[in-house]
Amino acid sequence: TINPDSIDRDGGVSYQDALLAIARSAASRHLLVVISAHRLKANHPNYGLWYNNTLGVSEESAGRSWDLLAAKLCGQWNVVGVDLYQEPYRASWGAHNVRTDWNLAAERLGNRVLRGCPRWLVFVQGIHTGAPDDGGPAAGYFWGENLVGVKTAPVRLAQPDRLIYSPHTRGPSASSFAYFKAADFPDNMPAIWSSHFLSARETETPMVI
Repeated sequence: TINPDSIDRDGGVSYQDALLAIARSAASRHLLVVISAHRLKANHPNYGLWYNNTLGVSEESAGRSWDLLAAKLCGQWNVVGVDLYQEPYRASWGAHNVRTDWNLAAERLGNRVLRGCPRWLVFVQGIHTGAPDDGGPAAGYFWGENLVGVKTAPVRLAQPDRLIYSPHTRGPSASSFAYFKAADFPDNMPAIWSSHFLSARETETPMVI
């Protein structure tokens, strides 16, 4: 059910109220919901960072969006968390660059989300390449898969038990990486996964793949 006060003069519904309606419908089906930021603006692709000044979306404005979503959705029991940004493939990790280091941005945005809704889980995806010891493009990372930097620069939230790493990984139908064509495929994959993201489990932080 949509709150009539949320309907604008053109008959549309605010995205916050639409998400709340979806979450309530999901709750009636015993489904849990994680809100994910897939892009910065409607009808624009993912530019690979959590902000884009050309589009007029600063990190602060992204943070205000999370504030609004927390205010609207925190009280809905089955909304259990947020995925801070979908595949930040142009980001770095642990490179000491405040403009591109996703680990630092995830801390800032994650803590902001938790101030608005302390019970939520905070999902943090990996990057593409850009961690100091990740081996570069030749290692064959999918966008969002690379968590190599966690070893030296883990995400530190004010509520550490709210953090979940969420690497994106795919199979050979999505890419022609050399390790998919190796003679020992698929037996070679555990070592690939370990080098790409599973080493982040050494921090004892939960992971959802």
